[in-house]
Amino acid sequence: MHTSNNTRNGQTAVNNTESTTNSETYTQTSTSNSTIKYNSAGKQTQSNSQTDSSTTTTAGTSTQTQTTTTTNDYDSSGNQTQSTSQTTIRTTTAAGASNQTNQVQTTKYNSAGKQTQSTSQTDSSTTNADGSTQTSNSTSNSTTDYDSSGNQTQSTSQTTTRITTSAGTSTQTQTQTIKYDPASGLTQETAQTTTTNTTGTTSTSSTKITYNIQLLEDSGGVKTYRYSYGSYISNGTSMDISSMTYSDHKIQDGTTLEIKTYTKDGVLSSTTSYPPTPSYSYTYTFSDDKIIKAKLGDYSLLSITLTSGGSTSTYSYQTVEVLSDSATELVIRENTFTNNELKSYTEKTYEKVK
Repeated sequence: MHTSNNTRNGQTAVNNTESTTNSETYTQTSTSNSTIKYNSAGKQTQSNSQTDSSTTTTAGTSTQTQTTTTTNDYDSSGNQTQSTSQTTIRTTTAAGASNQTNQVQTTKYNSAGKQTQSTSQTDSSTTNADGSTQTSNSTSNSTTDYDSSGNQTQSTSQTTTRITTSAGTSTQTQTQTIKYDPASGLTQETAQTTTTNTTGTTSTSSTKITYNIQLLEDSGGVKTYRYSYGSYISNGTSMDISSMTYSDHKIQDGTTLEIKTYTKDGVLSSTTSYPPTPSYSYTYTFSDDKIIKAKLGDYSLLSITLTSGGSTSTYSYQTVEVLSDSATELVIRENTFTNNELKSYTEKTYEKVK
């Protein structure tokens, strides 16, 4: 059995699926509810979803509930500034064990749309079938720095994980810093430190790698850089990396076009070429249908434009039509075209909110 009611603008979409395979031994039921909200510019501002599932076998019944809320923030110009997602997962097994996991992630963007910070936290609590328990907590924070031209200069991340059992608590913290060459975008230096504390005993390990970057050629905006290892230090001890390979990177406007890898003796060992990466632009337009405008004022349609290799073509766009309109519900159909050919359509039912 399958029913689907898909809605937008703060209303609820429900999908129920129930299937039975050999009803004496296996039955599975899943129910999903979702709510999506949009602002007047057609930007998705919030998405809430919940999925409840249960599985029954000869061993018993196991259940899981997953709830996710995502919130997007925009400035007055319509640029996304932040995205926050929170997920809670509750699981109970047929044997009687249970687990609850909470995850929170926040991403921040600058005015140019580039990610500047990402933070996440995961808390998990488990009760085993024998009554023993385990809790864990993981937090991470990463930041990205750019120069005035928008070139990435540095990224820093730190992750801390704590696990508590009847035997005690262990903690591990890992910090990593990566520095970039603004001109080429290649990595200049990586440094990583890991600290572990288990039952009162602390150990620390660290590595630091530097790279040499040499501009070999600049022709018509296409630059070729020679990229090689500079030094490798592990726990304060320098290691010999003279046997390492080196490579030549051909880069244009921050995009790698070709990489040639050589042995330490200068013998070409491989050549990798990269085709132009397609770029996409997204445009939202409001429906001109009078019924939709009256009942779904901020309803919008999406058009995606693909640009590749210097040529531009319309990748896909949407149209909408009203199938029925009654006192209790509005039924519409969204049509998706690719290069003017109908590829798919989705029927959506909007129930009247009392």
